Amino acid sequence: MHVTYNQMERVSKVAKNHPNIPFVIDHDGLPYDKDEKTLKAWQEGLIKLSQNPNVSIKLSGYAMLDRKWSAESTKPLVEFTVKTFGAERCMFASNFPVDKINATYQGCLNALKANIAGFTQAEQDNVLAKTAERVYRI
Repeated sequence: MHVTYNQMERVSKVAKNHPNIPFVIDHDGLPYDKDEKTLKAWQEGLIKLSQNPNVSIKLSGYAMLDRKWSAESTKPLVEFTVKTFGAERCMFASNFPVDKINATYQGCLNALKANIAGFTQAEQDNVLAKTAERVYRI
C-alpha cells in the first residue's frame, strides 16, 4: 500500500478490522519530508501500523524521495522502522525504475546492507529475504 503519514491511522484501523488479510506498506511509509514535525508524525503513524501483526513494511523508495539520499541519510529511517516493526515484518524492496533517477539498484541494496550491518544475522536474513518469502509465500 502506498501510504503517507497522514493516512496511517486510517490504514491501521482497516488492518485491525481485517486481521486475516496481510497488508504491506511500501517505501517505508514515504518519509518524504524531513522536518521535525513531519518525521514525528511519520514515526507515530508507523507505531500505530506496527500494532497490527498483519502489517509488514518495505524498506524502499529512499532515492525517489530524496535526490541527495545516502546510506547515512536513510540509516535513522531504517533503524526506526526495523525497531518499530521488528525485522520479521520488514523487507528490502526495489523501487525501480523510479529510483533510477537518483540511484542504482546496487547502490540501494548496498545502502540497506550498510544500514543493517549491525543487526544480528537472523535480522539481516529477515530484512533481505525471509520476510518477503514469508509474506508472499515464495
